[in-house]
Amino acid sequence: AIATETGVIIPEGAELSLLEATRSGAADYEALKDAMDAAIAKIVLSQTMTTDNGSSRSQSETHADVRDMVVQADSDMLCESFNRSVVQWWFEYNQAAFAGATPPRIYRNVKPAEDQNKRAERDKKISELGYEPTPEYITATYGEGWVKKQAKANQIGQLPFADPNTPNFAESAVIDALKAGARGDQIGMLDAAQRAAEDYQNVIGQRVQQLLDYAESSKDFDTFERHLRDMAREMPSAQAVEKIERATFWARLAGMLRGQR
Repeated sequence: AIATETGVIIPEGAELSLLEATRSGAADYEALKDAMDAAIAKIVLSQTMTTDNGSSRSQSETHADVRDMVVQADSDMLCESFNRSVVQWWFEYNQAAFAGATPPRIYRNVKPAEDQNKRAERDKKISELGYEPTPEYITATYGEGWVKKQAKANQIGQLPFADPNTPNFAESAVIDALKAGARGDQIGMLDAAQRAAEDYQNVIGQRVQQLLDYAESSKDFDTFERHLRDMAREMPSAQAVEKIERATFWARLAGMLRGQR
């Protein structure tokens, strides 16, 4: 009134002081507007970072999830209310003309679209475990327009991963000789392994029998563990050492001869 009226009357002895903002505070309308906007956003959307500048991406994504939940809840409430009122009334009004019909269900799909990059990364990790997606899955997930890549055939007369500077080994006779040599090496390794397995009694048979005797005679795990430590400190028999040395020597000799061949 003092600011707008020409004159005012106050009781004798009363004191008047002009109200003003302190110098350290903010008394502008912009701060009031921002506070009201944030309050309205919280009431309507239950969060603020989808309408205001967020402090980090992770926080804004979290607030976006809250917004999506609110949108989904509002959609479910509206659809259910519509199904129980308008849809049901229309159905009952037309039920005589359409005997045996059932009322439709109205539903709004408001879920955000799936991130295809995350799905592709997950599919890649699953494929590395040894699984391959079906064509139906590729079409349903990534849409039409995809065909399976065909492996490129090697050039005639060139072995896989061959060095172009090396001679050409396309002749069937050379390839057959390589295959025959590989089969011979495999047969030789199998024969050697079978002979070593047949002679296991002279190599480790005594140690295995000693281990079985300890397992049967020990009454607790501590005793059995003590026997194992005693066995580990014992030197192997000379016969076992000789057998292993001979097998190692013949294995190295066979590898050297194969390289010369």
